[in-house]
This record gives sequence, C-alpha cells and structure tokens, in this order.
Amino acid sequence: MPGKLEELAGAAGLVPERADEVPTPLIYPDLDTAVRTQLSSGPARMAIEHAGEPSTRQALAAAFAGSRQPDGSYRQDNSFRYLIARA
Repeated sequence: MPGKLEELAGAAGLVPERADEVPTPLIYPDLDTAVRTQLSSGPARMAIEHAGEPSTRQALAAAFAGSRQPDGSYRQDNSFRYLIARA
C-alpha cells in the first residue's frame, strides 16, 4: 500500500519501485546507557533546553521502563522504512 514516501517521491518526479521496512532493534546493556545515548539526539537536546537535563533524564528513564528485559538490558523494537525509486 503506497504511503507518504511514495507520495513524496511522486511529487519529486520519481517513480517508486519498491518500499519496505527493516527491523532495527536498539539494544542497550543498561538503563544508564540507554538514557545517555538518547540524550545526544536532537529532540532530547531541545527537551534539555526547555525542561533541563534532570527532567529530560527522568522522562527518558520513564519511557524506557517498559523496555527492560529479564537480563537487565533494554530493547526497543524499531523499524525503518525505505523506498527505492527511479528518475
């Protein structure tokens, strides 16, 4: 089913040929590593500017709470969508 990527490609004069999703789990050995990694992202930097680093750390830790694995690691099951198009 065509989506936004295909729509954007078409608007740019490209012909979408193939689109798919690639599972890309993010696995962190512990909560500190997970939070520290996310703190470097653009949205986290903006959150730090708005609410401060302690509040941002707390919000990230809360967001990771449901991702804890039995071995103490943290896993987020992400996927990335890609599109191959021709001119």
